[in-house]
Amino acid sequence: MAVSSGKKQRTAIGGFIFMEREQLLVCGLCGDRCFLDVWLENGRIVKVAKAKERPHVHGNLCLRGAALKQYLYHPDRLRYPMRRAGPKGSGKFERISWEEAFATIGERLRTVREADGAKATVFYSGHPKWYRYMMAEVARDYGTPNFCTESSTCHSAREIAYELCYGCPVLEPDLKTCKTLICWGANPAYSKFSSMNGILDIPDRGGNLIVVDPRKTPTTERAMMHLQLRPGTDGALALSMAHVILAEGLEDKKFLEQYACGLEEYRTYAAAFPPERGEQLTGVPAEQIAAAARIIALEGPFAIYTTSSGTAHAPNSVQSYRAVFLLEALTGNFDRPGGNHGPAGDWLRLNGFHHDARPRIHVEEEFQEGRFPIWNALIPNEGQAMGLDEAILSGHPYPIRNIVAFGMNFRMFPESEKMRKALLAAEFFVNVDLFLTDSSKYADLVLPCAAAPEREYIYHLPGNHLLYMPRVLEAGERLNDVEILQGICNALDLHGPLTGMRSFDEYMEWMLEPSGVTLEELKSSPEGIPARTTKKMSLYRYERGLETPSGKVEFVSGLLEPYEGQAGYDKLPVFRPCMEQNPAPEKYPFILCAGGRRPQFFHSRTYRVPWLANLEPHTLASLNPADAERLGIQDGGRLKVKTPIGERTYLAETVPGVLPGVIYIVHDDEGDQNVNDLIAADYLDPLSGFPGYRCYFCRVEPAGGAR
Repeated sequence: MAVSSGKKQRTAIGGFIFMEREQLLVCGLCGDRCFLDVWLENGRIVKVAKAKERPHVHGNLCLRGAALKQYLYHPDRLRYPMRRAGPKGSGKFERISWEEAFATIGERLRTVREADGAKATVFYSGHPKWYRYMMAEVARDYGTPNFCTESSTCHSAREIAYELCYGCPVLEPDLKTCKTLICWGANPAYSKFSSMNGILDIPDRGGNLIVVDPRKTPTTERAMMHLQLRPGTDGALALSMAHVILAEGLEDKKFLEQYACGLEEYRTYAAAFPPERGEQLTGVPAEQIAAAARIIALEGPFAIYTTSSGTAHAPNSVQSYRAVFLLEALTGNFDRPGGNHGPAGDWLRLNGFHHDARPRIHVEEEFQEGRFPIWNALIPNEGQAMGLDEAILSGHPYPIRNIVAFGMNFRMFPESEKMRKALLAAEFFVNVDLFLTDSSKYADLVLPCAAAPEREYIYHLPGNHLLYMPRVLEAGERLNDVEILQGICNALDLHGPLTGMRSFDEYMEWMLEPSGVTLEELKSSPEGIPARTTKKMSLYRYERGLETPSGKVEFVSGLLEPYEGQAGYDKLPVFRPCMEQNPAPEKYPFILCAGGRRPQFFHSRTYRVPWLANLEPHTLASLNPADAERLGIQDGGRLKVKTPIGERTYLAETVPGVLPGVIYIVHDDEGDQNVNDLIAADYLDPLSGFPGYRCYFCRVEPAGGAR
């Protein structure tokens, strides 16, 4: 495999001859890291295509990747550091040098630390995630416990739930050998392009694909069974399936007797969720619940595929995830072939993975004041960001004076107007980004970062194969995220193991240490090098003892038991209906489900790309045709959505696959159309702090006039 094919094609267009150079690169627009082939002319990309198959490299091309050129060469890309030259929010900036930017940051952070302590500064990371280990080290060596990331709304709730059950990070499904897969709360046809074929092809090899999703999607169309549940009722569905398995004696008794604890208490609790009650709570027919339970118990091996959203975005998210994940143990499919398992055989993890970061220091001083103790116990390397807006605006428990952010987007927060006001109120705000976003307009300094094709990096490919990817495009004055952090370290005179590094080559050398391969070797090997040093990893970790308080799979959580009686901290995976928090069910009879993904978008990063934005120029509100007819709302007409904290007007889209009584709105970057503005900032899961984006309550009514 060659990083660059070295192939030059002489092409004639209109009588003129020019040279094109083919180059391999990593897209970087979302978290999938797909390989693309691009053709360069005079240092610019002129063509993008799916990468040709090479050893260790498999290419994918989605709508987002096809639009890569428009993204990279967008006129709004930041090109050089800038300092605010007008009132906050005015978007007026003046060009400065990197030296001035770093000197300003260093002086400001030192001054505030001397006056009010390091805790008065918050470090925040948005998307992407590759530099987070370094950012956590910067926060640690600077002395603040206040380091947080967008994982406060993505990923961490799922991790907490799995840790409570099994004492380890989420184990992924064995897509190659499972007989039955439940795709729970996920639509890989839109959101996980690299996994899509492995999931959607399961029926073609004679397997069973069951999808749990409130909507009909391209993924549900491939399923043998679609369990279309009401948003926020995942826990009830999982408990009802567990009821069937236990009532009919289909559980893996040998596994449970040896390796699990708390089963009898769980059995007693699940007994209250027969399929008939499951149907009442979830809307899924009782016969479907029973049939799905029998399939996963009898037609194994069985695995579960979940994502970092869907089930996560509810005020009962962790307990719901616990109920879902315990189905693995109930059927004996935890850390076994064909089930959900960890790495086996020769295994390598390069340095720099965020989840390996050292715990924060002085956690007792964080701005959350111990609000999420289980989070701090299980996610020790970062804090929960929800509540940052309130801490800034109220000054409680102490003033937050500085925000150093990479990819801050206030619209990702619930009741996001509060976070906008917080950014406006912050004394000093730095934002690193690719574009001059609305959040960046409130910054005192805006710093330009390089996109994936504009920076070099090391990739760990299947088979423990390492590949050095050189910079494909010139970055100009843009620096990669680690280089920016290194500049901040230099300005603060930090000298920790990582913060003392002053070049990106040093950082990459450190990344490679576990592999036994040097950076010099890897740079001189265009086809890459297999790792020389690996660890032997094996399955069946439950035989060696799990890292739970009991050392076993926990149906009753030992970590939660001391908090019994505190709202949401039940030791069993107790189901609490989200709608119990509805202050006025008659006034707000609809369920507002926000945040579902469209195939052309990834977060807000791609909303400004013309090819993609023009596919759907306005935010659409999707509802069932029967609801639309009953309310007098026409397809393509205007409707108004009201919640306890506000109202917004959208264009209506009638979709038969949407459940009656539910309205779907994708969050976007379209100013006053952001649906997160309608969801209360305190509507959170008490364990993880995750906002209830997928199951808030609202009223829907027609709105006159045309948009």
